[in-house]
Amino acid sequence: MRVEKLLIFEKNTIRSCLKKLNATGKRCLIVVNENKKLLGTLTDGDCRRAFLNSANLDSIIKKYYNKKPIYEISNYNILLVKRKLKKYKIELLPVVNQKTKKVVSFTDLEKLDEKKKITRNKKNNTPVIIMAGGLGSRMKPFTNILPKPLLPIENQTVIEKIINNFIVCGFNNFYISINFKSKIIKSFFDEIVNKDYKITFIEEKKALGTIGSISLLKNKIKGNFFVCNCDTIMEIDFKNLLKFHTDKEDIITLVAHKKNLEIPYGVCEIDKNGKLSSVNEKPKKSFMVNTGLYVLNSKIFSFMQRNKKADMNQMIDKILKKDKEKIAVFPSYENQWFDVGEWKGYLDLPKLLKNDH
Repeated sequence: MRVEKLLIFEKNTIRSCLKKLNATGKRCLIVVNENKKLLGTLTDGDCRRAFLNSANLDSIIKKYYNKKPIYEISNYNILLVKRKLKKYKIELLPVVNQKTKKVVSFTDLEKLDEKKKITRNKKNNTPVIIMAGGLGSRMKPFTNILPKPLLPIENQTVIEKIINNFIVCGFNNFYISINFKSKIIKSFFDEIVNKDYKITFIEEKKALGTIGSISLLKNKIKGNFFVCNCDTIMEIDFKNLLKFHTDKEDIITLVAHKKNLEIPYGVCEIDKNGKLSSVNEKPKKSFMVNTGLYVLNSKIFSFMQRNKKADMNQMIDKILKKDKEKIAVFPSYENQWFDVGEWKGYLDLPKLLKNDH
């Protein structure tokens, strides 16, 4: 259905809107101005409430529609929008141009499911490297028995959740770096039949760190590729991230997340003479933190030594010293990054994602 069939104006009558609701089979219409800029939404419930407030069929809708609509911008993430629709119990969302707020389309659960099917069928062979060889020290004692990638999140494992989020965006070519309890991880994937994705294991004979592990793929990967920690759950559109990286032509794009922290005490400001100058009660600080998700270009292999232990931070420092222009930062926002490598994040995740399914 074209979005034009759902557009109405403030001067429309309730009668005409009810006819349009009936004709479209939807329960929500989108209110715009003459330039198609989003003004609000009108539902069948809004019409019923209007009648309770003494409106009649010939009353115009200006007083009765929702002037603070929930909407989405173009190039939205399927999973996040699906969660938003279910969380707020709304049937559809207007989709607008980010700058002009002009309505360009709409989305609902039916369209999201169709888009998900299309995306799954449209494969992208850009490699995704998942770092799954760590000890999972922060998740002991569970990781004494089970490797962190196989810890359960509802009806799937951590690593399956990561893979599925990429698959939804069309990516199906995975490399999994393994070391600690590697046989268990390989056996787990061997048991999965009819996989609609490809997995290649990178087996470290010793712990090499992120860069050391990636170095084993030198001459096997060309162009751009993703690198993701196995405790990093990202609810973003990976196609947009890849395009951002490609357009920038950088060696590394680091995904950063805005983290807000509140210090639960009064913080004392002390002058150079040791005297109290002020007390800042429960100050809030914001930081952009590294999520552990990157897009790299194969040019990075020229900075690596094969099979030598090295971490990503060391590589970033090396590149920054040579060329600061070659590392970009892609921001993520609230409810887009979940750290499941520590207990609080792991236990909170199912509650935060409960509306995804």
